[in-house]
Amino acid sequence: MAWKIEDYNGRKVLLCEDQSPDFKTLITAKVRDGKLILHGKDEGASMMAFLGVERYEYTYTFDEENTIKLFDALGAEGGDALLNLQVRYGGMSACNRLTRYAESLGIQCSFDALGGNE
Repeated sequence: MAWKIEDYNGRKVLLCEDQSPDFKTLITAKVRDGKLILHGKDEGASMMAFLGVERYEYTYTFDEENTIKLFDALGAEGGDALLNLQVRYGGMSACNRLTRYAESLGIQCSFDALGGNE
């Protein structure tokens, strides 16, 4: 039986959660309305030193067509593409490594960022 993107809607996996005295990061991947969304949040004193903000949030969004292409490449047929994504691309550079992989296959995504001080 062929896989369907609808089977992934509402699912979410943790790609990275790391904390040090002056830095905290959290990266997740979820599927909503057929779109893969990578969401990251970095915060702490090192963000203030690096970017001048206490908190930096960002998203990479793959539209449904590109999510399907990416999940096909990650083995959705006969496997679980979201878990494969977690295993293969989890870690501090999850977004960078995954988007570079996608770009190498001609798969596109959009990027949005928000930085701020509380």
